[in-house]
Amino acid sequence: MKFSRGLLALILTLFFSTSLSAQYLYKDEVIFNPAFSAEIEKLGSELYQKSVISLRLIMLKELPNAMSIVEYEKELIKDFSEPTILLTFS
Repeated sequence: MKFSRGLLALILTLFFSTSLSAQYLYKDEVIFNPAFSAEIEKLGSELYQKSVISLRLIMLKELPNAMSIVEYEKELIKDFSEPTILLTFS
């Protein structure tokens, strides 16, 4: 099967954009369980494929610099270009 250069570039772009945004368990300072991480990645990937919305789970022992959760999320959300929902537990 022969692909045109444009089609190949499109396939590679879609593949890498999906794999680069596949950190749905964004920060985990609490659980550190590989099975839990795999399940979160699976659920996050499914949600992204169906709705093009990224759901990021953040679990921190404590918020940095005595920030509120809202302030912390406002700082993090600047790093994401696609629609993103942040679930933050601290």
